[in-house]
Amino acid sequence: MVTNTSNGAATNLVYSIDPASNTTDGNITISPASQAACANLATQQSCQLVAQIAASPISHPGAFSVVASSSSSQSTLNKVTNFFKLNATTTNLADASVGLVAMPTNTQTGANGITLYYPTTAVAESGTNGTNIMVTAIITSANAGAFNTLNLVDGNGNLLNFTVLTGNSGNNMSNLAVGSIVTFWVNIPQGSSQLQFQTQTATTTGGTSTPVGERQVLPLIQIP
Repeated sequence: MVTNTSNGAATNLVYSIDPASNTTDGNITISPASQAACANLATQQSCQLVAQIAASPISHPGAFSVVASSSSSQSTLNKVTNFFKLNATTTNLADASVGLVAMPTNTQTGANGITLYYPTTAVAESGTNGTNIMVTAIITSANAGAFNTLNLVDGNGNLLNFTVLTGNSGNNMSNLAVGSIVTFWVNIPQGSSQLQFQTQTATTTGGTSTPVGERQVLPLIQIP
């Protein structure tokens, strides 16, 4: 996810994969559709950047860097630094390291049959809109149950403020099978010192499971 957190437009952004950083042995490219959609970002606009991994050659767990360049100016790249880390050795580049992992499996039931991936810490963003992070959930157990919706809830069962980016979780969707991936864009309210959350499964008919997934705690670093 790329976000322009500045008060001005970020224009003429071009994204690519740094081949020297790719340790997966796979052929990875940025999808043309997401490249076009994320090339120009209005102030506070977010955009989902999609990296495509080809079936051949076979990839394995590793890491790679997404590189952003701009024909406009270095100040354009400064506007998207909440996702990209500025490359100190190249005047007009920014990069973000991304990792691949092997698909885990387990035999647990309910929400415990779901594996979560998210940052270990988050840096609080300035402004009044809070901080956004990405949480990825994978159905890793055949015993997780039959459900078509995954939610993220707090310790009291209240829904977090999130958007489902993958479009495969919610009412009238097909049941989520083993291997299904659901990605959430989660907003952490301004002033929070941490985010605590659990997974919850639900069905189209409105039934929900008790959020028995292990409680996750994400510290939020405040920058003075």
